[in-house]
Amino acid sequence: MGKVVAGVGVVAAVLVLAMLAFVLLLLVSLVDQLGAAPRALGSLGAAGSSVGRAAQAAAQSARDALDPTHPPRGTLVYDAELDELRIVEPNGAVASHPARDLVLARIEKRVGAESPETAQYAVVLDRLSVPRETRVLGVVVRRSDDAHEHVVYDGQFFRVGRALYKVNWVQFAPPRMAVGRLRNPDVPVEELVFVVD
Repeated sequence: MGKVVAGVGVVAAVLVLAMLAFVLLLLVSLVDQLGAAPRALGSLGAAGSSVGRAAQAAAQSARDALDPTHPPRGTLVYDAELDELRIVEPNGAVASHPARDLVLARIEKRVGAESPETAQYAVVLDRLSVPRETRVLGVVVRRSDDAHEHVVYDGQFFRVGRALYKVNWVQFAPPRMAVGRLRNPDVPVEELVFVVD
């Protein structure tokens, strides 16, 4: 039934185009007989090209109605290609590193944010996997995990080793965030929030 309706639409579009072409030919011949052909033909040419574009768009729509697998017609906006996309909850690993642990510490709200994207942020805890110990005569006198906290918002990038990561979204309730690892680590990025070598 849908193909029949689409077929009728195509036939109607072709008939309308034929009628418009016939009227256009009559106008051109009338203007030519009156002697004002050069000036009128310019405006008729513009009108004819806009009618032609409209006719092409109508024909394309009719063909698309018959073909459900047609490609998108508008301009597509592509995001960075991701090799991996993970949802991270508190105390979950944000990225892997051989000597350091990077975990999601918490999600916090920001009072007075200008947009929903900046209303919440994630705090990533970055610390040594095995704490450094300072010993004197075999006794541990100092232990340090060299901990740092990094604040990240939606859409920001960070690098861990050679891998480049992007924060896809941050959510306050339930607290979690989505982190994607880009397929190409050499994509030019204006600003990195933090870098862990």
